[in-house]
Amino acid sequence: MSASFTPGPWRHASNAYGCQFVQHGDTGLICGGNNHDTLQEVNARLIAAAPDLYGALSYYAEQFCEFGASNEGCGKFSEDVCSGCKARAALAKATGA
Repeated sequence: MSASFTPGPWRHASNAYGCQFVQHGDTGLICGGNNHDTLQEVNARLIAAAPDLYGALSYYAEQFCEFGASNEGCGKFSEDVCSGCKARAALAKATGA
């Protein structure tokens, strides 16, 4: 499964006004908001972890799918099959596959 997104690492940042951002490097803005509440900060931290989570979940799906790397017999990434297939279903959702 391949992904097409800005490669990590991404990081969470905020400015003096409490606005939350997710950045790639020092200048690349992934997303941001001008609200300074706790929920926005938590969401920004989760978004910043997305590339790392994607990589870890990809590894997990390949290692622990009961149907192996080929995914034969799994159907269409059914979440009812095995934990590896649940991981593949989440990856498919993230990539729009």
